[in-house]
Amino acid sequence: MHLPQSKNSICFLLPLLAVWTLSLPVPPAPAQTRPNQKPEQKTEAARATYRIPVKDKYGLPIAQIEYQLKTRNSKGALAALAKVPRSIGDEDRRNMIAGAAKANDNDFDGALPLFSRIKVFEGTPTEYFLAAKTFAIAQDFPKAIEMATRGINLNNDQKCLEIRAGAYSNIGRFDEAIQDYETLARVYPAWTADYLSKEAATLLKLNRFKEALLAAERAIKVNPNEAGAYLMKATALRKLGRLAEAVEASTRSMEAARARLSRNKEAVFLLNRALEERATCYQMLGKRREEAADRDEIKRNSNQVMNELIGR
Repeated sequence: MHLPQSKNSICFLLPLLAVWTLSLPVPPAPAQTRPNQKPEQKTEAARATYRIPVKDKYGLPIAQIEYQLKTRNSKGALAALAKVPRSIGDEDRRNMIAGAAKANDNDFDGALPLFSRIKVFEGTPTEYFLAAKTFAIAQDFPKAIEMATRGINLNNDQKCLEIRAGAYSNIGRFDEAIQDYETLARVYPAWTADYLSKEAATLLKLNRFKEALLAAERAIKVNPNEAGAYLMKATALRKLGRLAEAVEASTRSMEAARARLSRNKEAVFLLNRALEERATCYQMLGKRREEAADRDEIKRNSNQVMNELIGR
């Protein structure tokens, strides 16, 4: 299948497929942990103790390659790889690095065959993230989960956790997705509100409306300007029959989305979703005039986006 080449492809594909409408379990990487530790504690311990070696058993400069990939210098990573003569048994390791370099440049068509032919996986967090990203875009969600889990077991990698949460959602393993969003919200506080909003969206899929409402309110408490959190709150309130409060939450979502439009044109999609939510509430309340006004605005916004896309 043809894979998208846009640098934002993963940003759009995963949230749209996984949250708004990425499984093969692998054993944890070795870590210095006690036998009676819980899995989450073992992951935290792995994160604390994992260090990327300067060179691996094949003599490949892994720390240097990891740095080049993280800084999106794929040519530098491949140049460092090319300087080391080939050795027996290093084919999988070289394919992993070469695939990561292609994925890093958004050449997912080129990366997928390289990752797919690997028999024994070894890699760094960035390499596992890029492999997971490639498999997710190819909609091979079990393999995406496997790769993301390997990265998570090394150092609780943020991007790997994001991909795995989305992949879990795509194959209906919502409780596991929720657990990953909880981990993300706790470990990466700068994005707590966003992750709790995604958790609320996942809970809505499970018809767990009260829990979704609580998650959305937690997100709003962290960031009162999180448009997505207000949208999830509005949906949960509507599902609970609290329509007047849902209208208020939808309006707050619209206000927050409009505030983002000047610096992020994509916020119009969130604005339209908030308008659609409020229009639905107005319909249920019998407020036809208000409903019609919101639907008219949705149409205007959609036409404006389409005109911008085609250059009018």
